[in-house]
Order: sequence, then structure tokens, then C-alpha cells
Amino acid sequence: MKAKKVILYIMLLSFIGAVGAWYYGFVYSKNNHRDVQKETAIQVSANELNTAFVNDENAANTTYLDKAVEVHGTVSEVTTNQDGFPIVSLSTDDMFATIDCTLKEQKTVEVGSIVTIKGICIGYTSNVKIKDAYLK
Repeated sequence: MKAKKVILYIMLLSFIGAVGAWYYGFVYSKNNHRDVQKETAIQVSANELNTAFVNDENAANTTYLDKAVEVHGTVSEVTTNQDGFPIVSLSTDDMFATIDCTLKEQKTVEVGSIVTIKGICIGYTSNVKIKDAYLK
């Protein structure tokens, strides 16, 4: 009799866990994203943003990481990520570093043009990364 109750409780908990995972995966996460276009952004040039991370990454993380930023600069390259969205690279004074902005919508951007891009700063590897970005 005890074994049947234990099995019943395990099945009930598994069902509750599956329903919770389904809700989070398909309902909650789909409807609870940040709307960068409505946020007040930190305005900065591509050179200033890159310099901040190169000079003191910890201080730059405090200032910019997971915050809305509005970066302006010259487009040095446009590529596409695995999901088919454009990645716009803004040039900096450092010839080996760029600000890589993954756009949230399909847009045509020409290399050499000066643009302003608003998105969420997600950190610094060898380049500063911006996600969920929009052209302004």
C-alpha cells in the first residue's frame, strides 16, 4: 500500500513539474521580454563604449551590462547570425575591436553609413555585444 502512495506522489509531482515547465517555456518566457524601444537608454559612441570596457571592464559592466544603450558609430561590417538576423558591427578606434549589435528585425544597413542603434548590452569578449537592437 505504501509503495502505491509513493508512486502516486511521484507521478503527481512529475505532472506538476511538467505543467510548470510547459508554462514557463511556452507562455511566460514568450510574453515577458524587455521592450528596449520603450526604455531610456544610456547614449554613448562606439569608441567611448569600447574604451570603457578596455580600460576597466568591471566598471564598464557596472555602468552598461544588462542596460539599454544607444550607440552611434560607423558600420564596418554586416553579417547574419544563425537565426537569420543581421549583426551590425560598428567600428572603433581599435582596429581589432567592434561593437557587435544583433538586430531584432530584418533591416538593410550599408557598410560605411553612420547609424544609431539601441539595444541591451550583454557584455564584452573581444568585442562589446549588444542584443535585441533596433536602428534609430
